[in-house]
Amino acid sequence: GQASLLDATLLTLHSVALSGLTASSLYHYRVHSRDAAGNLASSADGTFTTLAAPDTTPPTVSLTAPVSGATVAGATVPVSASASDNVGVLGVQFLLDGATLGAEDLSSPYSLSWDTTSATNGAHSLSATARDAAGNATTSAAVSVTVDNAAPLLSGISAGGLSATAATIRWTSSELADSQVEYGLTTSYGQASLLDATLLTLHSVAL
Repeated sequence: GQASLLDATLLTLHSVALSGLTASSLYHYRVHSRDAAGNLASSADGTFTTLAAPDTTPPTVSLTAPVSGATVAGATVPVSASASDNVGVLGVQFLLDGATLGAEDLSSPYSLSWDTTSATNGAHSLSATARDAAGNATTSAAVSVTVDNAAPLLSGISAGGLSATAATIRWTSSELADSQVEYGLTTSYGQASLLDATLLTLHSVAL
């Protein structure tokens, strides 16, 4: 169905380059040579298969947890990512402040448990790099999180508003925190106020 341009140069060693072929395809071919006297020789049918086209498409990857701006604490914070590729994702490597975090996850869903106690308190950057078998790689947009494994410092603790049956306990915390008071007739306490989950620095609980 197709033919190369005729090269009229008379040779005994011949080479013809074919271009514009389809990748991963079986082709049939035969060669023709005519001598100076005009005698034509044609070969039998031959075949070759072109190679697969190189994979130059990098994977896509994005972090799905934690969300940007989250405050994380504790020994088992889940970190996860979604990744896809036109051929297949070989693995996803999580990164903390640009350094590897845990081992590369080689299967979906891509996730790990992050021990935040191994990180310093404060702002950190999480990201993930996905790679495919052809060596293409993509790093996700970074997600900023704050590690807070330090308990708030409590100060100015006082009991006031005293009556025969009531008291008001006040205190200050070094960061936004909830409020609850344990109380009783001994240091075993035995009773507790309802937890006020409102995050405050100035606390007041009426007993």
